[in-house]
Amino acid sequence: GFRYLSDGSAEVILCEKELKSYNHTAEILRHELIHAIDHCKYEVDWDNPKHVACTEIRAASLSGDCRWAAEAGRGALGSSIGPKMLAKGHHPKCVRRRATLSLMSTGLSKLKAEQAVDAVFEDCYNDVSPFGVIPQ
Repeated sequence: GFRYLSDGSAEVILCEKELKSYNHTAEILRHELIHAIDHCKYEVDWDNPKHVACTEIRAASLSGDCRWAAEAGRGALGSSIGPKMLAKGHHPKCVRRRATLSLMSTGLSKLKAEQAVDAVFEDCYNDVSPFGVIPQ
């Protein structure tokens, strides 16, 4: 994961036993490096739920967390099958869900996590830097 340290520095930590494959490792690195970019570019206040929500939205959207193959592997597709699910609006729903779950993992209630995500979703979801587009 991404960890902000009290001296102002930060680090990305990967646990070998949690890495399932090369592609899984690459996805995790992309996710965590989005947090690192946000930490440097936006001066994220890691104690502010809206700031954390924004970087989680961007990481879920830009890392591949919500690609159809990743979602299929989690059993999260429901009736959406295949890459065409993106046209059905699944991607932003997935990003919202994953950002909310990440905030809840920090101890926020579901309601507070959803409120933080909702407050910043449009701006943060539409911020696709440094890529210019949501990678496919």
